[in-house]
Amino acid sequence: MLQAKQITDNHKLLTELLKLMWDASDAIMEFYKEDTLEQAFKSDKSPVTKADLAGHYVLVNGLSELIPGIPVVSEEDATSVTIGRES
Repeated sequence: MLQAKQITDNHKLLTELLKLMWDASDAIMEFYKEDTLEQAFKSDKSPVTKADLAGHYVLVNGLSELIPGIPVVSEEDATSVTIGRES
């Protein structure tokens, strides 16, 4: 797995991560152009919107392409918080 220094010293990767961040932002903002922002509730009863999920999928999919094999923890994926835990 990449160490933090390997990431921060990699200008190409940082540029791609910045682009990914803007792509997620664009996906989220598409929903804010709508008159209503529908929300649902996750299993823990916290709210989630289509905008939240759009950003989540852009980031998770983009990160898995940029850095295959790196675990991604997201509040929109409850199972991701178990990554790396011993059973």
